[in-house]
Amino acid sequence: MNNSNQDNFSDILASFESSLLKPSIEVSTSLHNYQKQVMKTQSLDDGYIFTAYSKLLNQICIGYEQDLECLRNKCSAIGFEIIAIQPGRSSRMKMTVETLSEIGFQMTNTYGLYRCTNTLINYLVTLLWPLGKLDNKNISKRKKYLRKYIIP
Repeated sequence: MNNSNQDNFSDILASFESSLLKPSIEVSTSLHNYQKQVMKTQSLDDGYIFTAYSKLLNQICIGYEQDLECLRNKCSAIGFEIIAIQPGRSSRMKMTVETLSEIGFQMTNTYGLYRCTNTLINYLVTLLWPLGKLDNKNISKRKKYLRKYIIP
């Protein structure tokens, strides 16, 4: 009787292991394929995140661009000065825009343009967005810079 229970248990255990083996292999294969796809997408998505501002419009522009020369041309064409550039991905730009939207900051007409305020800049600092001269490492310099160039 004891051998019978052990045999049943062994059979159940073997059946259980074999039933788990196939899904485990499938999950492992799917995970590997997903990682390949993500790596391929990320390598195509490498570019630059940037911050630019316009004195005339009192607006700050946050964005993503793959080509630096194209970025410089676009910004100069619309009257914006680039104040910070950092290597990054478009997904970071999208997440930052979504976060700002959830906090209550609305873009003005165009993707990435915001009315420049101290509150917006504080949130961008918190989100680790590149701000160059506007970074809060030296708050008094930032306030002076904002008063002089950006905030009327």
